[in-house]
Amino acid sequence: MEYRPEVLESLIGHRLSRRGFLRAATGTLGVASVALLAACGGRHTAGGQSAIVQITPDNSFFPSTVSIVQAGTVYWTNVSTDTHSIAVRPVGGGTMPIPRDLSQPPGGTPQPPSPNSGDIPTGGSWSYTFLVPGQYQFYDTNNHSLSGQITVSS
Repeated sequence: MEYRPEVLESLIGHRLSRRGFLRAATGTLGVASVALLAACGGRHTAGGQSAIVQITPDNSFFPSTVSIVQAGTVYWTNVSTDTHSIAVRPVGGGTMPIPRDLSQPPGGTPQPPSPNSGDIPTGGSWSYTFLVPGQYQFYDTNNHSLSGQITVSS
């Protein structure tokens, strides 16, 4: 994508910095990808089903409880005005289980033992593919009272 400030200026009425342009483009792509996932009925990952969790403007998760099948992906999208950071762990604590016969999702890279999104800015998103059935908790590392649960079935 080429940055052409004069074209953008004629469309929006003022000049936008390269950084501002990239932020706007990234936010638009994030919203478009969530809309596309929603249009698919929340399904369609390799070998599983997906779920979308929004971090809402009132700083809550919606929905706060989701169910997916093994190898399904959960997508978190930040529509609040605050930056959030999502961490996932098995219910009861401990480290994430590593499957014996599948060390990475199809076409993906190996999963970290304790997944953490890092900072998710407004309009940003993060996803994680669950390879082992079980009960998992997700929470905001900046606000531990903000949490939810994922059930992964085989």
